[in-house]
Amino acid sequence: MEHSSIENAPSENLKKLHRMVTAVKRDGEVGLAYMKSFEREERIRKQGLKEGLQEGKEVEIIKLGRKFGKSDAEILALLQEELQITEEQAKQVLEKYGKTLDL
Repeated sequence: MEHSSIENAPSENLKKLHRMVTAVKRDGEVGLAYMKSFEREERIRKQGLKEGLQEGKEVEIIKLGRKFGKSDAEILALLQEELQITEEQAKQVLEKYGKTLDL
């Protein structure tokens, strides 16, 4: 595949395809657009991973707090301390996950 040439393409369709691929490879704009989209997708993946890890920490703190019989006020304090977030943010986290974890 890497070393294909127009001469070793066995059919007209493959020769036509080879010409199109060669033209795209030579087009700098296509390469630039591909790299931009690749970089954008990579940033999205990294952001998703970061958010997923953060959610996992939030959920585990609440689960452990519930497991050890901590009050909502104590869980809020743990969330603030462990995640370095404000009281309002901690309340939002507890509201978001607290009820689903009580099931």
